[in-house]
Amino acid sequence: MEKINFDRSIKNIPIPSNREYLKRLIEMTSKLINRVRWRAFFPLNPSTERRKDNYGFNSKRSPPQVPELNEFETKMTELIQKVEFKTSRTSEFQKKLSAYSESIHNNNSVFIAADMTTNLYRMSADHYEALMKKNIEKEYKKAQATSETNVAKQNLLHKA
Repeated sequence: MEKINFDRSIKNIPIPSNREYLKRLIEMTSKLINRVRWRAFFPLNPSTERRKDNYGFNSKRSPPQVPELNEFETKMTELIQKVEFKTSRTSEFQKKLSAYSESIHNNNSVFIAADMTTNLYRMSADHYEALMKKNIEKEYKKAQATSETNVAKQNLLHKA
């Protein structure tokens, strides 16, 4: 177990990778299009009955496609396809955060917050499991498999 010091707050957020950014952009655009479809569907189809049995939650149903929004939707997908990324990150601070992020993701160790402070410790997963088991068994002991049935039988005898 070794104490880790990142020289910066671990609450700082590094710049996401291009792939992660595109994935999130597509997800949010899809949500936007779904909301716009629902908003446009009911005014364009006033005879359609609205069901209000979601108890305040969003509907799980997909919104029907609205022909009037086809151009809007194609323009939105074209916008996503045209996104370009800068090749260099100028900020030294963001470069360090990205390096920390990569070192954490490429490491097979487990990072544990401890001591009720901001300290982080790195250790192997096996060592962490052994440590947790040792600390749990300090207060609790393992019972035999038959002890549960014995307790249940005694409980039934006392109730009768």
